[in-house]
Amino acid sequence: MIFLDTLTDGTPAYDQRTELDGVEYLLTFRFNSRRDRWSFSITGLDGAPILTGATVSLFIPLNRRAVNGPPGLFLAIAESETREPPGLLDLGARVKLHYIAATDLEEL
Repeated sequence: MIFLDTLTDGTPAYDQRTELDGVEYLLTFRFNSRRDRWSFSITGLDGAPILTGATVSLFIPLNRRAVNGPPGLFLAIAESETREPPGLLDLGARVKLHYIAATDLEEL
């Protein structure tokens, strides 16, 4: 399992390049202040959309609707007992984004 280091300084929109299962992807994070929710997108470095605007929810595979994307599994896991989705300052702090590599999934 890989912990994805996300910003925790209140930046409401940012992109980051991340290597997953040997392939580099562009991950996009956007905070919607009206909904008080983060969304998450994955794009190939060629610009092809893989997943667009998935809401970051706890304990639900975030990339379940992805097309031709990373073969592993993205999960948002809370490090507290609250089941509340991450707010602006929570993603990367109280709620960590994890990626379970495809090889690790096979072992489960």
